[in-house]
Amino acid sequence: MEPEGADFRPNEPYTRRLRRILEEYPDGSQVLREILQNSDDAKSTEQIFILDHNTYSSNKLFKSELQRFQGPALLAINSEIFEERDFDSLLKLSDSEKQDQFDKIGVMGVGFNSIYHITDSPSFITGDKYVILDPHEWYYKGGKNSTLLQIIWPKDILVNLLLS
Repeated sequence: MEPEGADFRPNEPYTRRLRRILEEYPDGSQVLREILQNSDDAKSTEQIFILDHNTYSSNKLFKSELQRFQGPALLAINSEIFEERDFDSLLKLSDSEKQDQFDKIGVMGVGFNSIYHITDSPSFITGDKYVILDPHEWYYKGGKNSTLLQIIWPKDILVNLLLS
C-alpha cells in the first residue's frame, strides 16, 4: 500500500531565482565574457559583437508591447546552433547541463543569465528558431513553458523578415 500525502517541494518563481542570480553575479563587461564563454563551450569558431544604435519600425511586431525593444541592441553572433539540451538549460536556472561535460567552461548554470543585467527579454535566432525569453510573462502568457517562446519558421521566411 502506497502512503498518501500532498506534493511538497520548493516552487520558486523563475523571476525570483533570476533576481537572486543577478544580485550574486557581477554586471558590466561580465555579460560579454559569459556570451564568449558560451560560444566557446558550443565549439564556435567565431564570436562577433555588434552594438546596434538603430531604432526599427514596429509595424511588423507580434505584439505592439514589444515596441520598446526596437531600439539599440547588443547583437552577439557565433557559428553554432543551439542543441535541445541548451534550451533545457535556459529553463533550469541553477542546474547546469554542462556539469558532467569536462570540455565545457561554464558549469554553474548561471552565466547566460547575466544577460538580464542589460535586458528584461533577451531573444536570439538559432537554426530555424526565433526564441524570445519572457521570464516576467509580460508578453506571452500561458502554456507549460511560457518563459521560453520558440517560433519555428522556414529559413527563407526568417531571413526575409530580418532584412525587411
